[in-house]
Amino acid sequence: MDLEVLSDISYGLYALTVNDNGRPTGCIINTLIQVTSFEPIYMAISLNKDSYTNEVIKRTKKYGISILSVDTPREVIQRLGFASGRNRDKMGGIEYEDCNGLPRILENCTGFLCFDLVDHINVDTHDILIGKLVDTCVTDGEPMTYKYYHEVIKGKAPKSAPTFLTNK
Repeated sequence: MDLEVLSDISYGLYALTVNDNGRPTGCIINTLIQVTSFEPIYMAISLNKDSYTNEVIKRTKKYGISILSVDTPREVIQRLGFASGRNRDKMGGIEYEDCNGLPRILENCTGFLCFDLVDHINVDTHDILIGKLVDTCVTDGEPMTYKYYHEVIKGKAPKSAPTFLTNK
């Protein structure tokens, strides 16, 4: 089976943020799906089962998503996406503010979405988390696609990402 075809699927790039007992943390995700079109609006994300952010979401039942713009520095993506927040301050050096108790990244984002977790589905190495949209914030900019991240920023997918391919 030629898994190269999977690179033709369109994705965005997002900072998934949580508040762990007053300590903001998060990770990078590329999967965000709008499931319903009328209020309440439900959306789904895919997250590695071993992710510390996943653990915090299941405990707190809340999460936020900052939609990264094409102006997001590679260092921000690396800081949030390539190490665990379990024992590291991943938000250090990143400007953010509190929005409904969640860290909202202020620079180089086109919007922010706040969710209450309503369900999660176990899918082998990952969980699909379904959230109810409870608040939004819109800003300016062009959203970053996963293709842009790979081709322009020259970023790579970590082994924990659902898009990581061993034959690349």
